[in-house]
Amino acid sequence: TKLSGKSKVSQYLGTASAEFNLVMGSGDSIAIKIDENTTMDQLAKQIADASGGKITASFDATNQRFFFSSSATGAENDFKFEASASDPNSEAALKKLGLMDDGQRGDESTEDYEKRRMSKQDATDAQIELNGAFLTSKNNNIVVDALGITIDVTNGKSGDEMTIGVSRDTDAAYNVIKDFVKEYNNLITEMNEKYRAKSTGYEPLTEDEEAQLTETQLKQWEEKAKADLLSRDDRLNSIITNMRSILASSVGITKDDGSVGKFSLSSFGIVTGNYTEYGLLHIQGDEDDPDYADKTNKLKEALEKDPDRVMNTFAEIGTKLYDKITKMTDASNRTVRSYGNIYDDKTYTNKIDDYEDEIEKLQKRLEEIQDKYYKQFSAMEVAMTKVNATASQLGFTPLTGGGQ
Repeated sequence: TKLSGKSKVSQYLGTASAEFNLVMGSGDSIAIKIDENTTMDQLAKQIADASGGKITASFDATNQRFFFSSSATGAENDFKFEASASDPNSEAALKKLGLMDDGQRGDESTEDYEKRRMSKQDATDAQIELNGAFLTSKNNNIVVDALGITIDVTNGKSGDEMTIGVSRDTDAAYNVIKDFVKEYNNLITEMNEKYRAKSTGYEPLTEDEEAQLTETQLKQWEEKAKADLLSRDDRLNSIITNMRSILASSVGITKDDGSVGKFSLSSFGIVTGNYTEYGLLHIQGDEDDPDYADKTNKLKEALEKDPDRVMNTFAEIGTKLYDKITKMTDASNRTVRSYGNIYDDKTYTNKIDDYEDEIEKLQKRLEEIQDKYYKQFSAMEVAMTKVNATASQLGFTPLTGGGQ
């Protein structure tokens, strides 16, 4: 009798119930139970549901076969059916259903053996050998993080050889430099705004003056007082001047032929604008810079032809900038009258401490002088009292003493 999807599995097996296991590639084993009412279609659905959607299953009435397939590739998505130890009829049931993969492929004594014998393609991981190293993946895309590449072996066959070409990621390098220019421009703009700020006329307040203002008034006053705090500050101007000077300088870079050439940022189309911008940088040909977008993009050309020269130039200029700023902030160079140094809070704190120590010494000296004169004045008062007493006894007019 030809089976349909609605045919009872129990009638075909000749037993009211049966049980076997679905074993997933992950090692999970799920029991599949058949009772007297289970149909062929229901059995297929039960297996699909038990796999958590990892298996698609159906019963083909025309070919009298079950069809199962993994919904994803890779060894972890493989599956198989095994007999259940709790059911003595389990192995026989698997053979009759054509699900037994033990090499026998069903009951060879039956005429429809070839129809029902199991045919299974095991799920495996894709694997390639790259310079002696074996790389695997659960799908046909093998990612080599160290090289930043993805290899698609969908159409590859076992034993095929592949040649991998590596090209430079010019856009990535270009974007790094573009980000640097953007951050530098933001910094130099803020520094110029602070240095060129107009005087607000608001001076720092004394404690007595602060006590006369509300909290809101005090906050507003401090904001205005701080707005021009660095206006025309020599130290800030020194930082700006040094930064601009170094970024405009040239450095020696060894060429491929061994000779040394002079290169600067402008060699690669990174230039300054007019004087009103106070040192802003522009990349010629940058599509995001409307004033320079129509120019030839020398930077991209240089990155494509000789990226090492570009990177070495940036590295040398970056080192010069780092060394200069480090020297300017070196504690050994921090003196109040030294030109070209950057001072931090620690420097000013130390100076304030020195001034306070000096004031304390002067106050102590003042007290010592005051005590000395006070003692001298007291001694003079005693002497004059004695002189007046003697004068009175002799009938002379007393002398006028202190305070009288």
